Amino acid sequence: MGKPVFLLGVGAHKAGTSFLYNALKPHPQAAFVRPKEMHVFDAHFLPDTCGQFHRQRCAALADRLAAETPAPERTARHAALATALRAEADGAAGAARDLLAAEAADPPAMRQKRVATLLAHVRMHYDLDLYAAMFRERARGHALTGDITPAYQMLEAEHFAAIRDLLAPDFDLRVVFLMRDPIERVFSAMRMDDRNQKRTRNLAHERFGETFMHPKHSRRTDYPRLIKALEATFPPERLFFGFYETLFTPETFARLTNFLGLGALTPDFDTRVNASPTRGALPPEATAAARKFYAPVYDFCMARFGADKPRALWPNA
Repeated sequence: MGKPVFLLGVGAHKAGTSFLYNALKPHPQAAFVRPKEMHVFDAHFLPDTCGQFHRQRCAALADRLAAETPAPERTARHAALATALRAEADGAAGAARDLLAAEAADPPAMRQKRVATLLAHVRMHYDLDLYAAMFRERARGHALTGDITPAYQMLEAEHFAAIRDLLAPDFDLRVVFLMRDPIERVFSAMRMDDRNQKRTRNLAHERFGETFMHPKHSRRTDYPRLIKALEATFPPERLFFGFYETLFTPETFARLTNFLGLGALTPDFDTRVNASPTRGALPPEATAAARKFYAPVYDFCMARFGADKPRALWPNA
């Protein structure tokens, strides 16, 4: 057996990545990890934009440690680590780094798996070699592993080059990027916010016209920047560009599994994962304004993939 394939899923957010993960995970040749979204590279390379993912893990680990009852000789070190993690969760970058390394070098005889996993994930923020090592172990005896984190679409070419150099010695690295009609993608993201925040007023269709251009949405819809970064870093045969609108078809999925080197797989195409309900239609004037704002994205994709494809697939093209 040659190197296992490493699937680096880089988005787009709200473009079918959860469906992809759930469809591939049960495959007997695949060995994915939990959670689906590791959020290692975005937090590491873009701490100002995505550092909250690392800080959230620090807080979660501190809470888990607080629930442990350490041996008497470890009580002081245990308390110091929890305090440092809370400081790092509050923004003191690197506060827990040395204490985490010491804890990993001399762990307690018994530790809950969830605590050990969180500790390992937090340490990856400082040492990306630990990320590669975890996946090497996970992929042992399998043909496919990977990390599908849509926030990776915000990375730059130099970051992808660093990821390539990190993983190339052990893996056949292949990158998947799924696109969705830009307006539909932003609207779906806003509806997800409604669901997660349990909103009952100022819903997605009501605030769309005021917020579609917010960097939270526009950066994740900048397909041209990402595609250029990927094509500057990886050869064409290591890149899969697909469309959300055709993902749920046997033809597209067969092309994707073939790209990943897997055998045949037929997922449940009728089941949508992490979908959010639509509670109102977008006002025409808001849609028109968003179409003008995202015109460079539509124009780029029509030039890059052929005008007929986006026009046939994207309602707003």
